[in-house]
Amino acid sequence: MRTAIEAYAGAEMMLAQQACCDLARFYGLPSFSYAGESDSKTLDEQWGVEAALTMVYGALSRATLLHDVGYMESGLQGSYESIVLGDELVAHSRAFMREVPVDEYALAMDEIRTVGPGGHFLATKYTRRHTHDFWVGELLDHLTHDRWAASGSTTLLERVREKVALLRATERAFTLSDEQNRGLEDLLARAQSLVG
Repeated sequence: MRTAIEAYAGAEMMLAQQACCDLARFYGLPSFSYAGESDSKTLDEQWGVEAALTMVYGALSRATLLHDVGYMESGLQGSYESIVLGDELVAHSRAFMREVPVDEYALAMDEIRTVGPGGHFLATKYTRRHTHDFWVGELLDHLTHDRWAASGSTTLLERVREKVALLRATERAFTLSDEQNRGLEDLLARAQSLVG
C-alpha cells in the first residue's frame, strides 16, 4: 500500500498463492502459482535468492501451473539470464517433487542384508544401476572448491551468461511459418484495436 506496487516475491504473496492453490484443490479446480520470479531490477543476489525461494514455494503449492518464471521487477521486466536460471530451478524443483518410491525394490532390503554391517554398496549391481538417478543441473555447482577452481572458478551468473550465449548462438530447433507469423500479427492488431 505504501508504493502501490505488488510485492511480487514477498513472503505474504507466496502464502496467498498457497492458500489459493489449496482452495483450488479442494474444489477440484486448476490453479497457478508464481515461481522463479524476483522483485530485483538486476541480475544480483536478490534475484538469485528470490527466484530460488519462489520456485520452491511454487513447487510446494502443487499448483497446476507454475507461472512467471524469469520475470523480474514485479513482472515489469525479464532477461534471457533470468529465464535460463528459471529453467534450472524448474528442473531442480521437479527432481525435489518426485514421489519417493516405497516398495521392496526401492527400499533395497535384500541389498542391505547382503552387504551387512561394515560393508559398502559401491560395487553392488543395485548401486551401479542407480548411480544416474540423481538430478544434476547444468548451472548449479556442486564440486569441491579445488575442482571448481580448476574448472575456472566461475560464478553462477557467469555460467548463466555462458549458457545464454550458447543458446542464442545455436540455430533454433523450429521457426514459425510466414502464415503463422501473419496470424500472430493479425491477432495482435485486433487486440490492440480493442484496447484503444
